[in-house]
Amino acid sequence: MGKYLDNTGLSYFWGKLKAYFVAKEAGKGLSANDFTDTLKTKLDALSVIAQVVDVTASKTLALADAETLQDCSSSSAIEVTIPLNSSVAFPIGASIGINRLGSGTVTVKLTSGVTLNGGSSNIAIKTQYKGAVLRKLATDTWLLQGDI
Repeated sequence: MGKYLDNTGLSYFWGKLKAYFVAKEAGKGLSANDFTDTLKTKLDALSVIAQVVDVTASKTLALADAETLQDCSSSSAIEVTIPLNSSVAFPIGASIGINRLGSGTVTVKLTSGVTLNGGSSNIAIKTQYKGAVLRKLATDTWLLQGDI
């Protein structure tokens, strides 16, 4: 009455079952690439975007500022300057948040040769406790969106 698998049936069943699992590789906990490279890059960026930088004086953006929030918290005016790609090579798509937390004006300033789509060379964040986001579109082309 009971049914049993012979060796052929058991081998067939085991082969089908193994297809549903990730094979372990020597020296690794899981497979060599548990995520696609694109997904891994996005996941890595998520941990960086939460980084907040307290800005109390004018500055030129540096590569370490990519994917951060620049909290400008001074009662004096602050200029945040976008450098040329030849000086600081931000990757295309890099984003930088700029918040005006202090009472001093916050101005996004361009180095000569940098283009800001939809804006001039000096754009101020209009209101205290508001902000804007810079996003690099091309080699020396950026987009600024927000309270400008």
